[in-house]
Amino acid sequence: MSYAGTTTTPLGRRLRRDRTEETHSATDAAKHDADRTPATRAPRWKSLGLLGTGIAIGALLGAGTALLLAPASGVATRRRLARGARRAGFRANDAWAELGESLRHRGSRTRRSLRRRAHEGRWAAERLRDRGAALREW
Repeated sequence: MSYAGTTTTPLGRRLRRDRTEETHSATDAAKHDADRTPATRAPRWKSLGLLGTGIAIGALLGAGTALLLAPASGVATRRRLARGARRAGFRANDAWAELGESLRHRGSRTRRSLRRRAHEGRWAAERLRDRGAALREW
């Protein structure tokens, strides 16, 4: 093991680096990571706590901003939101009906195409059979 010097982490901690560790292949690292499944790794509580705190603060700031910048009173805003939700529901129903119609149309076109190709295949088989019979007679 040779000494390669020290490294400083973002938090200012000094780590000793070993050159022999740098020469390990990627497969060795993959094997090591495969041994440590997510269930066996210890959770990083500090990171999770910071994430939760950030989400909570963001939600509070967003709600406060929405209340301060609302263009109308609470009743009018609720009515407007309800009307928008109804319209969105109508648009979703229309889109769903249109999708069903286009799928039915596509299905009928596909059935017609398959029937036509099946008939063409039968006709081609009959022609081959007739040619085979003609060759046998010849």
